[in-house]
Amino acid sequence: DIVFGDWSSDVCSSDLTEILNKYGKIIMIEDDIVTSPYFLKYMNDGLDKYRNDPKVGSISGFNFPNKTMKIPEIYKQDIFFSVRPSSWGWATWKDKWNQVDWEVKDFDKFINNPQEQKEFNKGGEDLTGMLIAQKEGKINSWAVRWSYNFYKKNWLSVYPVLSFVDNHGHDNSGRHTKASDQKIFENTELNMNSDIKFPDEPFLDEEICRRFKKVYARNLKYYIRKIKYKLSTLVK
Repeated sequence: DIVFGDWSSDVCSSDLTEILNKYGKIIMIEDDIVTSPYFLKYMNDGLDKYRNDPKVGSISGFNFPNKTMKIPEIYKQDIFFSVRPSSWGWATWKDKWNQVDWEVKDFDKFINNPQEQKEFNKGGEDLTGMLIAQKEGKINSWAVRWSYNFYKKNWLSVYPVLSFVDNHGHDNSGRHTKASDQKIFENTELNMNSDIKFPDEPFLDEEICRRFKKVYARNLKYYIRKIKYKLSTLVK
């Protein structure tokens, strides 16, 4: 089943869970997403390929444009794997979605363990700061909790080397995007390959992982959130 809409609010809705429980899998497209004509074929082929793979948690239709994250020339696969899932044109299965702890019950243990935070941040230096903001009620992000679940379960997400998705929400109309993001995320060329080859075994390419993480470079906001949270726990 395909669901269109704005999933910026708490996506742990009974409607979404009901769809997954009925059909066993789902493809999600936000209302400001533009796709390649071959987007659905790629997504469905990926869902079929990794349906029973315990290492794969989702299929992403999005990838950064080449100007933002250049894939090494020696890399010859059609897809790669990342520890961080995407929220722009993506898909998953019922059994993976239903394992998510949306309340993040082990947050106190996590936030007092720098090594765990380091491991979580392999998907991007912004992740721990976002999770703190989520727990403090400053943001309402299903995506950071979904990402945290990937870290806890050691799951990977499938990404195309050339994106099947462009996000047109960088005109200040998107809830979590802004106009300044356009130069980072805009894909002017979409994937027109109708026959994507998926590896049998998921794997991480170290160089792509390094470049992927670099896109989400740690900024001042990350440090401020961590310091404020630590101070608030000391006061208590």
